[in-house]
Amino acid sequence: MDDDYFSASLIVSVTDKIANAFENAANLTINFLGQMTAPFTITTANDLEKEGLDVVLNPGIVLNTTTLHNEFADEYNKGTDASQTIKGLIIGAESNDPNTNSINISMGFKDVSHTDKVTIEGGKELVLVGNAVNAIPEGSFGDDANKLLKDSADGGSIDVNNGTFTFGSHGGVAPTVGWILSSNIGENGALEAKNGEFADWTIANNGNVHVHSNAILHTNSLTGSGSTVNEGKVSLDEKDGSLPVFDVTGNFLNKGPNSVLDASKVDKVTVSGTHANEGKADYNDMLIAEGGSSNNSGTEKGNILTVEGTHANSGTSTWNGVTVADKGKGENAGKLDVGTVFDVIGEFVNKGKDAVLDATKTAVTTVAGLLRNEGTANYDDMTVASGGTSENSGFRDRATS
Repeated sequence: MDDDYFSASLIVSVTDKIANAFENAANLTINFLGQMTAPFTITTANDLEKEGLDVVLNPGIVLNTTTLHNEFADEYNKGTDASQTIKGLIIGAESNDPNTNSINISMGFKDVSHTDKVTIEGGKELVLVGNAVNAIPEGSFGDDANKLLKDSADGGSIDVNNGTFTFGSHGGVAPTVGWILSSNIGENGALEAKNGEFADWTIANNGNVHVHSNAILHTNSLTGSGSTVNEGKVSLDEKDGSLPVFDVTGNFLNKGPNSVLDASKVDKVTVSGTHANEGKADYNDMLIAEGGSSNNSGTEKGNILTVEGTHANSGTSTWNGVTVADKGKGENAGKLDVGTVFDVIGEFVNKGKDAVLDATKTAVTTVAGLLRNEGTANYDDMTVASGGTSENSGFRDRATS
C-alpha cells in the first residue's frame, strides 16, 4: 500500500480483510510504503498481536519506511528519543530480563532503534528493509546512516535461533541498503537478502543463508556448517584492515548463470564441505581439503588451486597453478587453463572428447600420480616421475617426458 500516511488500525483492517479473502493468506506479504501517523513501539506490536495480526505470517506486514522503537509507548518522547536506553530485543519469545524487550509477531520495518542485539525465536521472521536508493551497486551501503540497528555503536548483532532474519523486501518500489555487524544463524535459523545491497560483516552460518537474484550481500567472514545459496552476488570484503575469511565446512552454491561470488580478496578459500559454482566466481587461492569437494559448471578464476579432496570442472576454469595432492582427485570435462604450476601427485582426468586442458604456460608439468587425457591436452614439457603414469586416449601436443 502506498498511502502517504496510515495508522495501526488500518494495518489491522487491511490484514483482516486479506486474511479472510485468501485461503493461503499466511504466505502473503503486505508492504506499507507510507509513513505511520504515530511512532511504532513495543506497545504497538503487542496491541497488534492482541488484534490477531499473527494470522498473516512470514512476515505478513512490512512497514518499509517505519522505525521500530525498542521501547514502550509511555517511554517514547520525541524530544529525548535519541538518549533512550539501549536494550536487547527478542522476536518470538517472552523476555524475563528487564534490559530486554520482546514482541511475538513476524513483521518488517525500515530499521530498529534503541537496540544493539536482536534474537529471533519461535519460527518468527524479522525483516529490516533499510534506506531506499536509486539502484545497486550503491557505494554508501555501509555508511553509518544505513545501520539497521540504528543506535548501536558498531552495527549490532542478530542471533537467529529459530526463525528468519531478512534484509530488504521484494515489495519495495526501489532497492534498499543497510548493514549490521554480525549474525549467528542457528541450525533452525535462516538469513535472506532481497532487493538491495547489504552487509553482514561476520556471518556464522549453521543454518541457511539465501541471497536472492536482486540482492548483493557483503561480508568479511562467512563460516559455519550450514548451507548458503547465492543467486545474486556475495562479496567477501576487507573490513577495518582485516582480510576476509571464507571457509566452506557446510554447503555453498553459487546458483544460476547470473550468480556472482567475489572471493578474490580472501587469502585462501578453504573447502572441507561442498562447494559448487554455476555462475561467475573469483578467488585468490583455494584449498579443497580432504573430504571436501568443489564443482564448477560456470566460470571460475583464481591464483593457486590445491586439491586434497575432489575438484570437477565442466565449465571454464582458469588458475595460475594447480596441484592435485596425494589423495586428491581432479577432473576436467570443460576447459581448464593452467598457468605456471601443474603438479599431479594424486589423480587427474581430462574427461571426455570435449575436454580441453591448456598447460602450455607451465614450463614443466610434473606427474607423480595418474594423469589421463581423453580429450585435448596441450603442454610445454612434462616429467613423469618414478611411480607416475600418463595415459592418453585423446589428443596430446608438445609434451616431452
